[in-house]
Amino acid sequence: MSLLPTYHKDMKNAEESVPLWSADEQEHSDTPPAYPPRLGGGGSASGSVIHNINYVLLNGNWKEDEEAMGILGQSKEETIDIVKRGFPVLSRYPSERIEFLFPIETQDSITKFKSTRWVKILDEVWPRVLENPPQTLKIQIGEYTSSGETA
Repeated sequence: MSLLPTYHKDMKNAEESVPLWSADEQEHSDTPPAYPPRLGGGGSASGSVIHNINYVLLNGNWKEDEEAMGILGQSKEETIDIVKRGFPVLSRYPSERIEFLFPIETQDSITKFKSTRWVKILDEVWPRVLENPPQTLKIQIGEYTSSGETA
């Protein structure tokens, strides 16, 4: 007949007596984990603010425009990387040809009718766009001129 197993209380070694978490690590951060991981590492710890943006890819007259919600990158280049992941068709184009359009609200002085015009964002203005971004940015593919630069 076989004997039943017996259990012995072992002495704790130094590794087991150390707590898994220290008191400093138990403090909860203000920002919950996010998916996709936020670029730039740290959210509020790095002092950066995450802005959600509605992106609209202008597909021209033959197709319906595509829409997606994403975050605004810390720079134009980072934002281009984000929209290339959101709209895979953009990966076919060089980053220099991807243009962003900013909404400008206008009002007719006579009829008081409000409308929105969309203007191209120049590279020099990007820091201002990052400070106070709109809710929506439109994306278009710039045309090449005869010299090979975007028009």
